[in-house]
Amino acid sequence: MSAFVQGVTGQWYRLDEKISEGGFGDVYRAVRYNTNNTVAVKLLRDYRNWDALKRFRREVEVLHRLVIVGIIELLDYNLDAQPPFFVMPYMSGGT
Repeated sequence: MSAFVQGVTGQWYRLDEKISEGGFGDVYRAVRYNTNNTVAVKLLRDYRNWDALKRFRREVEVLHRLVIVGIIELLDYNLDAQPPFFVMPYMSGGT
């Protein structure tokens, strides 16, 4: 599979392989074009569903707070994209 997602910073990602799926989102191993780094991109599956979008936004807000205290790294996100997404470092074998 290959698809494209544009981030708020104008960075582009190539989605290579679905590595996980949850209740309302799918996670892909992806490549960030400008750095050639492998990243994990989570896409909201049912982005036209208001409740799912609200939960996804809340997830990004919580992740952003964890970034501030140094627990995780949130590389990029776009809640206005169709579908909304966020990007984190890829961890081989991680969940």
